[in-house]
Amino acid sequence: MAVDRFHLSSLWAIIGKLDNWDKEPVRDIVGTEVDAANMGLILRGKHLGMSFSTLRDLVIPIRYKLRQEVEITIEAATVAEAMQAFSSGHYGTIVSDVRAECEQQMTLLPLELALKRHFAQRCSRTFVGYPFGIGPLLAFTNLKYFEALDIRTILLGKKERKSAESLRRLLLSTI
Repeated sequence: MAVDRFHLSSLWAIIGKLDNWDKEPVRDIVGTEVDAANMGLILRGKHLGMSFSTLRDLVIPIRYKLRQEVEITIEAATVAEAMQAFSSGHYGTIVSDVRAECEQQMTLLPLELALKRHFAQRCSRTFVGYPFGIGPLLAFTNLKYFEALDIRTILLGKKERKSAESLRRLLLSTI
């Protein structure tokens, strides 16, 4: 998380120096990634029983679409309470769509996949605008990374003789 914190904080600082037409797409990509990283950290930390102060120290100090939910979720006693708090914010639909599955399977994997898919969709939207700048290049790099992860998932899944349907649920690409 320390590496993510440094990397994403550095990118966030660079955004302010970009031209206006480049600033918004890059801000959206980096901001969405920061929010997903913070949500994952808080929920994983809750799952592992981390203290409130430790979580507060590890959270990336950038707020894009997450606002008061960060403080509320850090103070939450359980993962379920934290997910409930996230359900009331900007990412509420994403969290609500997979919350029951997470609770049923007792894992955060469905939420992590949903957040990565949301991030991939935000990256994909960058290609719709004009002019061509840093935003589409950053989005392309992220999407290529997700594509590589999907190929890895397929290869490892085939090696372990997983069903096509179980592999399909793990892919980040929107098919």
